[in-house]
Amino acid sequence: MFTKIFGKETISELDWSSIINGSELKGFYKPMVMQSSKIFVRNSGHSVEILQINDRLYPLTLGKKTNKGTCYLFSFLAQYVDYGREEILSGTSYSRNQKIIARYVFPLFKYIGNLLGMENVVFVNNYFLATNLYEPDTFLCRPWVIQHLKKRYPDSAIVFRSVNDATDISLLNVLKSQGGLPLACRRLYILDPKNSTYRKKRPVVQDRKLWEKTEDLYWEQVEDISNDESELLLTYYSALYLEKYSSLNPDYTLEFL
Repeated sequence: MFTKIFGKETISELDWSSIINGSELKGFYKPMVMQSSKIFVRNSGHSVEILQINDRLYPLTLGKKTNKGTCYLFSFLAQYVDYGREEILSGTSYSRNQKIIARYVFPLFKYIGNLLGMENVVFVNNYFLATNLYEPDTFLCRPWVIQHLKKRYPDSAIVFRSVNDATDISLLNVLKSQGGLPLACRRLYILDPKNSTYRKKRPVVQDRKLWEKTEDLYWEQVEDISNDESELLLTYYSALYLEKYSSLNPDYTLEFL
């Protein structure tokens, strides 16, 4: 199999015509390689490289020292320290002692983590989404691909986010066989249409009832979406995910949509 990694200096050598949907992917991959992840996620700024395996491309984001407010999709410390600290301080189910630890000890954890190189991380197949998605027949589940990444980035942890035994069992088994260490990442909700029991789950029942009693809602299929509509979507997204929940969630740009 043909395998190569392209960075800022070599992206011009990538033959997009040899890639599945290459002409469409070029508009997404090339800008973030040339200008960093910040072009699509404001609260980032990480170098991006592209792994090519035959006719498929996989984006790689390279870790760096975390700044205040760095999006958790690009940073171990932002996810496990900053996000955890924020959740404990704002939550109502945590004790006074837990809040004291979060307020004063977590920043020390972050400082030590930076010194120990916890941000020397390569996130594989990072599409800047809360859940990484993998095709069922992904080339990434070949052991030699993992060895290639370890050789290319010898001083970094190679991280595959959101791998689970419901949808990615082949990749999960290969990662384990290659010495991978499983870490808790985030909770995933997977609704299997072959198993109808999900229809009885409380959140699904609540959503269905809300849908049934809400008037003037309808679906409309469109060929394209205008900038005004995209800006409106970003306004709604920001109000929910950034203002209500956490500024550590990805702050998407209009270019991303």
